[in-house]
Amino acid sequence: MRTSLFAFAILASISLMSATSWGQDASAPSSNIGDAGFARPVRLAGSLIGTGTTTSGSCATGFSQCPSGGSCTCLTLTGVRFRSSRIGAGRANLFLTFDHNGTFGSLGNDCTPIYGELDAIASKDSPNFALWGAACDRDAAGNLAANGALGLEDSLLFVVNGYATFTSTISKGGRVNLQFRGAAQ
Repeated sequence: MRTSLFAFAILASISLMSATSWGQDASAPSSNIGDAGFARPVRLAGSLIGTGTTTSGSCATGFSQCPSGGSCTCLTLTGVRFRSSRIGAGRANLFLTFDHNGTFGSLGNDCTPIYGELDAIASKDSPNFALWGAACDRDAAGNLAANGALGLEDSLLFVVNGYATFTSTISKGGRVNLQFRGAAQ
């Protein structure tokens, strides 16, 4: 009886190891096989808080662009605080281009298209996100409300895809408080 239980345990172990190896993509780079991500989408939530500087023209980094080809402004934040439920805590760089000649139909110039890139270096991953959205009307204190979406461009932890929506406040002095929620796999 002990021998047959021992043999069954060995066969079950071999079967499990074989099934696991079949689930790996042989064409994946060896550095990504150990970082296989999550089998099902997981929730992402996090924030970025910091102050940046503005320059005339579009940002020169990543997805930041000025499609209208007209008047654009670049807001650059470097080494600011970044926190995320799955990515971890760390620092990030944010490059936002405000396309002042771009409009949103009937909203006219009340909202300005924004394009950008968020590059994080955190405790569990160092992902890059493309960002797009709109910055709308300043409130009485001079703050812009900026909302939109993030698309995961590069990650070691999430190898399939990732996305999030964001809401943020951008002060006249360039202070950004951005919150995001989404999922990744």
